[in-house]
Amino acid sequence: NMASPRSRSLPHSKWAFACLLISLWLVGIQGAVRVAVVGAGISGLSAARTLVDNWPDYADKLEVFILEARDRTGGRIHTMTSEESGRIGTVGPEVDMGAAWVHEWHSTNPLTTIVQTLNLATSESDDDYLQVFQCDEPTSCSAVSDTQWEDYVELRDDAGDVADDAGADMSLWTAMAGLDSDGMTRDSPLAQFHMARVDELRTSGSMETLSARERDISKGFGPGMVREILLTNGFSEITDALRDGSITINYGAPMFEATKQDASSPLDVTLESKVTEVRHGADGVTLLTEGGEEY
Repeated sequence: NMASPRSRSLPHSKWAFACLLISLWLVGIQGAVRVAVVGAGISGLSAARTLVDNWPDYADKLEVFILEARDRTGGRIHTMTSEESGRIGTVGPEVDMGAAWVHEWHSTNPLTTIVQTLNLATSESDDDYLQVFQCDEPTSCSAVSDTQWEDYVELRDDAGDVADDAGADMSLWTAMAGLDSDGMTRDSPLAQFHMARVDELRTSGSMETLSARERDISKGFGPGMVREILLTNGFSEITDALRDGSITINYGAPMFEATKQDASSPLDVTLESKVTEVRHGADGVTLLTEGGEEY
């Protein structure tokens, strides 16, 4: 798993709702409005889906389109098919190259609602069955009976104290320099295992960029991170549904809701259209792309 966006990677409700209100206000003034969404990741798809789904009375006045730099939708969410991976004819699940888990499976998590609405196949990731091996050589590995998780938590907390005492934020990696927790340092193999598996995996960031002062990644939707859910057929099922319209959402509303339907209203997405410049003028906003197109 290269980088697993937090479950909260759907667009922030305040921004989505503000975009919605501004668009409708402009429709009332100008009679017709074009709304460009830059990026067809889960945030861009969700923002566009919200605009398209919730105001059918303005469908003929509100033109929503997405410009995506890649040759596919999904952003950091990408499920590699057997054809892409070269495993044609083999038996096995699809491979998620980006997000794989729905962290914090809870009724208040929008992703939980989407997965349940689409009735997607899931499986639970249970750390009780986790076995860690430490390898001195590629062919010389031994089972680790104690992963020193508590020592790593203490090391991370001590790094936060370093930043707090300095009165300025710094990266976790920088703040951990010189610290020791029962023999564990930032360079210890098990410490780096926890960094990659917990901090970097769940935030899609590197230790060199993650904040030492805002290090608590346990804040979420429910009462603690109780369940970690995998999507059996890949995370792209979510972004594909948002793109093709087989689900409607109202992200930004006080209560998030999702409804399953036939894929009858696909979003207008232009691929391989990287936005390089945004110009503001008296005539409005113009987007310039790497290929020379103007919108």
